[in-house]
Amino acid sequence: MPTHPRFSQLIINLIVNASDAIGNRPGTVTIGTARVDTVSDAEHPGPRPFAMLEVRDDGVGMMPEVKERMFDPFFSTKFAGRGLGMATVQGIIHGHGGSIFVESEPSSGTTIHVLLPLRDLPDHVEKAPPPPRSYLGRRILIVDDEPDVLDVAVRMASELGLITDAVLSGEDALYRLEETSDFDLILMDLSMPGMGGAAAAGAALALNPSLPILLSSGYSAEGLPEGLLRAGVGFLPKPCSLDALKATLDQHIDPGPAGQLG
Repeated sequence: MPTHPRFSQLIINLIVNASDAIGNRPGTVTIGTARVDTVSDAEHPGPRPFAMLEVRDDGVGMMPEVKERMFDPFFSTKFAGRGLGMATVQGIIHGHGGSIFVESEPSSGTTIHVLLPLRDLPDHVEKAPPPPRSYLGRRILIVDDEPDVLDVAVRMASELGLITDAVLSGEDALYRLEETSDFDLILMDLSMPGMGGAAAAGAALALNPSLPILLSSGYSAEGLPEGLLRAGVGFLPKPCSLDALKATLDQHIDPGPAGQLG
């Protein structure tokens, strides 16, 4: 089963969706894994071993018309900015050669099955290379109102050798910037309650016009204000891989010694 940060974000999203389906009433989200050795269907001709992930909730369930559209791009029964869309989840799974199946009835909860192909591991696993030298000692402020998504972003940035500081709102980000200007970059969610990412980015640039800022969203960058784009604010699509994060950082953080921006 993949251990890629993007897959970790997928699991978090399935759990968040299950929790949202329960709402404020008492309920249970059950997560299980198993090895399946006999999968053979239209998507996977010929038997081969798979890892199965199952996320089950006893929430409200789905009407047939909702279940039919749940993998359509941009379809959601929730407010914008909550985790990943199910179309993106499906795309990640298919990108790993897997499948996703959904069982749901109104008032009977939902069970999501994810199947991912297993592969043989080599006898000798090489040690991962050290973090890129260009990021060692660099400081990044990460802003996201979703604690689980924020945690994933912090762990990915840490894998690149960055020193991370994390807050849950645009307002808190500005408080941190008023306390210290010792950041090499801000990575900020675009859709947040209260002060959104675009407004917080504009206020941050007013405090420090030379501070690199990346806005991140599961939607496109088309709605970004022209003033922010002219000021050099970048965009990072959600979800992103570690390689995509590194490539975007390479465009905004000078590769010289830590603490010296070009």
